[in-house]
Amino acid sequence: MTEFGFFASQEGDRIYSDVDFANYYKDLVTSGVLLSSAEALQVRAGVNMTLSIGDGGAMIEGRWFRSKNGEQIVIPNANGANPRYDRVVLRCDYSDRNVYFHVISGTPAVSPVPPSVVRDGTFYDLSLAVIMVNAGATSISQAAISDTRADTSVCGYVTGLIDQIDTTELFAQFEAQWVHFLDSLGDNNKVHIETVDTKTRAIAKAASIDSYLWVKNPNNLNLLKAGL
Repeated sequence: MTEFGFFASQEGDRIYSDVDFANYYKDLVTSGVLLSSAEALQVRAGVNMTLSIGDGGAMIEGRWFRSKNGEQIVIPNANGANPRYDRVVLRCDYSDRNVYFHVISGTPAVSPVPPSVVRDGTFYDLSLAVIMVNAGATSISQAAISDTRADTSVCGYVTGLIDQIDTTELFAQFEAQWVHFLDSLGDNNKVHIETVDTKTRAIAKAASIDSYLWVKNPNNLNLLKAGL
């Protein structure tokens, strides 16, 4: 199966949906917070159980989001006996066709663990922060907020078009081709090529003299001097 786009429709033969556009952008821009500033979508302590979220934008699986003029979100009341972790996420809600800030409350326990992000086809979450909600707490301090925007397993930053390309295999191929080339020259030539530059530089350095290669210039009869 092949896919392509976008072209002008003629009598309804080229109809595109939101999924088509989202998939197009998803191939170009990875999901995460757009790093316009260090405060972009940063979660900070507010008054009582209220948290403030910095202005900024994000991309979520090809869909865009932008927040301006300051947003706030309220952490649910603390448990009276045990602490818990809550997670503040930016949620893409496919069924509601909406993107919004949301709190995922964890389970109170003697040794609580943060709740997981939800990515089940109905929701796609980007985790902005994990909040420690102490037993009986009536306010959230900045020390209780763990920033998770840089954690690529639950969020990450978008810094440009297309993710970095892994060149490991490409350079391994170049190295294999170079080794094959050296082997084709035979042992004597191979050793000579591998060591001549190193030895020449060492001799020149030991003698404290300048070393040059004389190269013929194809445009005239003069020789060009190239330093080693």
